[in-house]
Amino acid sequence: MTCPHADSDAAYVLGALDPNEQQDYRAHLVECARCSAAVGELAGMPGFLARLLPDTDSALAAASPPSLVPRLAERVRAQRRIARWRMVWQLAPFWPSQPQQQGSSSGRCRYDGSSDGESPQSMYELCAIDEDGGESLVSSWRQLSDREITIPGSTRFDLSDIDRLEVRTAAGRPVLWAGP
Repeated sequence: MTCPHADSDAAYVLGALDPNEQQDYRAHLVECARCSAAVGELAGMPGFLARLLPDTDSALAAASPPSLVPRLAERVRAQRRIARWRMVWQLAPFWPSQPQQQGSSSGRCRYDGSSDGESPQSMYELCAIDEDGGESLVSSWRQLSDREITIPGSTRFDLSDIDRLEVRTAAGRPVLWAGP
């Protein structure tokens, strides 16, 4: 029959049991000759370890180079760089295969009528239309008299897919278009 306290002898000798466990184990030692003999065999262990550990600690301290921390920090930084690059390479197949195309154009226009900037007709939109009739808003702006403005914009279409460009009022009425 196996003793339920058979694994507690070393912990008891080294003082690793909490007070309640120590009290229970002491009561058990009175009744169990096998555990009492095991504790007797280990009784000299704390003194032996006390002599061994200080020398081991000093030997380990002398063996470790003073530049260990900077080297470890550099190793961690290198591992993080590698992890970032690994993620880039893993995500690369999901990036668009072609770079985004860019185009630019410039032009000038004059507006007839009111230029107070408050009427619905004073708002304009530039729309790109593809060959299938799909539309994408490129940019919008408000009419400002006697002022030159730059209007940034972008579209979801590739340049090769754009059939024509239209300038429209905010109500959607085309006022100018350019196409092939």
